[in-house]
Amino acid sequence: MKKMYLILATSGLSLAACSNGAADLQEDVESVSQIKEELVVSLNEIQSKEASMQEEFDASLVSDEDLVSFKDGSAQLFSNIDSRSEQLASIQKLLKDLEKETSRLNKQDDEELPLTAVQTLSQTVTDIQTTLTDYVETYDNQLAEEKTTFESFGSDDADFNTLYNGIDRLNATSHTNLEKIQPLVDLLASFDSQFEELMAELTELQDK
Repeated sequence: MKKMYLILATSGLSLAACSNGAADLQEDVESVSQIKEELVVSLNEIQSKEASMQEEFDASLVSDEDLVSFKDGSAQLFSNIDSRSEQLASIQKLLKDLEKETSRLNKQDDEELPLTAVQTLSQTVTDIQTTLTDYVETYDNQLAEEKTTFESFGSDDADFNTLYNGIDRLNATSHTNLEKIQPLVDLLASFDSQFEELMAELTELQDK
């Protein structure tokens, strides 16, 4: 009877340890998901600001025919650029946070936990990081190009071709960067699906 009791007690400790491990892992996974949500918010803010540029540009042309506001940097477009730059910096910080959290996931080695699901989610997160890191670099260059181009509109020798060629060049750059980030749509969808499946497995483990 004593041996049987010890075996049962040991089994109980094992289940408790597994439950605690599942709870800790769940917390880590939720942290990763929260960072992902914050990244999406920043990305949407950047896209929203970029979408408003045409309206702001048209308004500046109407209110400032001599384009003085482009020369001195007071046009609303420059505030738009600054705002997107701030969001880009936020994304860079979030990517560093995401890297730390992903490292925690990759260190999981408790075979009682759904490690395959963890590894699958971790790989998706890594792909998201790679895509966004590349995007941040190219988009930072885009913002610098926008600022230089808009400033050139206010130069003394600027003419119609200066505006036409500048806008055409910026549109091409923006289109290229949108293509770079396109894979993120599928990656985020995969993350959401994998996140739900992993959370369900972890909840089940804790309920045992």
